[in-house]
Amino acid sequence: MSQYDWRTMAKATEKTKPKSREQIDYAIFGRVLPARARNNLKRLGVTNMEQLLNTSEAEMRSTQEFGAISVAWIKDLLAEAGLKLKDDK
Repeated sequence: MSQYDWRTMAKATEKTKPKSREQIDYAIFGRVLPARARNNLKRLGVTNMEQLLNTSEAEMRSTQEFGAISVAWIKDLLAEAGLKLKDDK
């Protein structure tokens, strides 16, 4: 099992899931999201919440290292605050 396994990360943070937009912003651009995912966001030029909300999953996946686990983690964090990526329905 990988250290970035989605189920493992979800269980580890289950008690501290963020609820507000500010907490989501910190979770994504602070230290909660794995460094690999944060670095991939930086490579895409995404450095704040507004830019993230205007980014599609396809744009994220265009970065070679941006995998399904990182995208799922971000989408789950956004969903906690009722937010979604550009192309989510």
